[in-house]
Amino acid sequence: MMDNNHNGASDDSYDSDPFDNMDFRTMNVNNERMELLEQRRKVLNGTDPKLQVDISKIKELLNERKLILNDQMEAETKWIVEKSKKEMEKLENDETNELTNVITKLTDDLDELKSNIQDQVNKMDLFDRKGLSLFDLIDQEIDLDDKLSGSSSQDNPLAMLEKRSVMPGRLISDAAIKEDLVHLNQSFVTTEVDAVEAPKIMRPRHKVVMDKARLIYDGKTFYRGQKLFVQTMNYTRFPAIVYALADEYVHIRSRTPGDTREVFATIDDLRAGRVRIGRKVVTPS
Repeated sequence: MMDNNHNGASDDSYDSDPFDNMDFRTMNVNNERMELLEQRRKVLNGTDPKLQVDISKIKELLNERKLILNDQMEAETKWIVEKSKKEMEKLENDETNELTNVITKLTDDLDELKSNIQDQVNKMDLFDRKGLSLFDLIDQEIDLDDKLSGSSSQDNPLAMLEKRSVMPGRLISDAAIKEDLVHLNQSFVTTEVDAVEAPKIMRPRHKVVMDKARLIYDGKTFYRGQKLFVQTMNYTRFPAIVYALADEYVHIRSRTPGDTREVFATIDDLRAGRVRIGRKVVTPS
């Protein structure tokens, strides 16, 4: 009897053991599931406290990083602007200095050229003014004698010289005077191949206005680089070009290849007719 009771008790305990805690487990699983669902809902709608804290921290970090980036960009922009400004100022200064140097060099070159030209004009007797002075002196004596005698019919320089009272020992023969005049006239004749006649002494007055930009000769305007014809006391007429202009002189060069003739004419030379110019072939007066 005892054995049977004991066996029966053992069978009851064995049968109830696997299911004793089933309801509790199910409840725990359900609770955990509900908590997870609730947490998921809060996460999705942004009401989860932990998530809000994390988001706030991330926003603070982003704001700090944004401020740092803004400061860096502002500093870099300021540096670029200052550097560009300095470079522009340097370029402007360099350009100004270069322009000043160029102007100074051109001014110095022009002054040197003017000085050299003036030296050449002073050294060269381009128009044989000594011979011209001799002819002027003869003409003056003729005019003076005509006025004193009241007659203008005697215009021969030799005849007028014969009237002068000179000592017999200093009297020059007519042949010697004629020979001297021939030599003087020959000194005006150019040795160029194309010379056809000796230029006459040109005395007519001409209207001349001259500056660095143009030359106005008897109403005709000539500019630098313009072609013309020129005739002087030393050269017969030849084709030339206006090479340079100044306030008081004009530099004229031959435009014939291989011809090195050049003329430096002052305003007085042009006005007195010692140098004659024209757009066409110059005809002697």
